[in-house]
Amino acid sequence: MKVLIIFGWIPNYRVPVLRKLAERYELTVGYHFRDESSDREPFRKLYLENRKIGPVTWFKDFRSICRDYDVVLETCHYSYPQMFTMPFWRTGFKVVSHDVGIRAHYKLKFDLGRRKRLSDYLYKKALFSGDSVLVYMKQILDFWNLPDAVRAKCFETHNSVDVKKITIEEGKKENLLFVGTLYKEKRVDLLVDAYAEAFRRTGSREDFPRLDIIGKGDMSADLQKRIAAAGMEGRIRLCGAIYDEDVLADYFSRAIACVSPNQAGLSVLKSMGYGVPFVTVKDAVTGGEVLNIENGRNGILMDNVGELADVLADIAGDRAKYLALGRNAKAYYDTNASLERMVQGFADAIEYAYSH
Repeated sequence: MKVLIIFGWIPNYRVPVLRKLAERYELTVGYHFRDESSDREPFRKLYLENRKIGPVTWFKDFRSICRDYDVVLETCHYSYPQMFTMPFWRTGFKVVSHDVGIRAHYKLKFDLGRRKRLSDYLYKKALFSGDSVLVYMKQILDFWNLPDAVRAKCFETHNSVDVKKITIEEGKKENLLFVGTLYKEKRVDLLVDAYAEAFRRTGSREDFPRLDIIGKGDMSADLQKRIAAAGMEGRIRLCGAIYDEDVLADYFSRAIACVSPNQAGLSVLKSMGYGVPFVTVKDAVTGGEVLNIENGRNGILMDNVGELADVLADIAGDRAKYLALGRNAKAYYDTNASLERMVQGFADAIEYAYSH
């Protein structure tokens, strides 16, 4: 089967999934602005010539390109009008509509209880008109009140990542961790403040877990100043951006918990894969990854960021509790969100579209 999967870019964390899919299909991956894969991959790569018109990307010869394939997996997003409308003009190939499953971004929080807008109904029409539909989490489908016939063509693939196979030694877990780009919306500044408060509240104990912040971004300089002003330079480390998975695995192997005050994305599943519980707010900016967290079982969902100092103090005072959460997080990842499960989600949607 000839399959075309179209991403805006080919990120390194998606390459393991694409390699597995290339074992099953004659796979081509289309992209238009960045390729982080190696020169020798088992799948073909296709740069899509394009023109930017404001926020919109328009691809050259797009219809003729798609007609060379049996199945095309497209990204259902307004900024790609040719893909957004693909279910209505396709001829000679089948379409898998792929997206989070609900409109969500930094200015429109992920909320399965919010009122629908006109733009939501347009999105619904485009997404669920594909021959099959691929969303991050099946719970998202409840937002749409779909008939059984539509639900039957919907499949789940967690927005997950592959992790290294490591031996988890709980006796070595001693630190707290943040991993991600340092945008102001993630409120890492509040993490620094909460850490300093929790440290002092617990008597400035030397065995209080240190905090490693991995990532770079606009907030880097501000965070350095904030750490110094709080007198936390010996306890909070700005580690910069780290992309080597072996190095990241070492940080996770020593982490009691991964903390992100206001954002829950790919790092949720990466943390769980390494047996580390994730701490965030229940209404975090997310693409649905927050739905993987069951509060008090495999992670912590705070009502608001004001609770963060309490949680950090609790981690320091009850390490065994968070190690147990980590074991549950690892079990959840292995059962529900491993690389193999993600690949199977893609394959199920592709096979359904092809056969219907």
